[in-house]
Amino acid sequence: MRFQGMLSTSLEVVVSDTDFGHQLGNSMSINVLQRLLVSLLPAAGLSPPGTLQDPWLSGEAQQELIATVGKTVKRRRTSS
Repeated sequence: MRFQGMLSTSLEVVVSDTDFGHQLGNSMSINVLQRLLVSLLPAAGLSPPGTLQDPWLSGEAQQELIATVGKTVKRRRTSS
């Protein structure tokens, strides 16, 4: 999950491991989306220039991910 920019401590898995794997495989990387949107929204005139901050550029997002190393995802038992 960290490869896709997701904080494992902020998720609760309520599906089977197989379904969770499929969902991760079908998701888009948060880091890629954030970096694109921070550039594209001001360029399209949908956000004033300079109002959006790129946490990947500053290193803030990487530090948040590093802080989750060794921590696990909350899981709920599923019936399947």
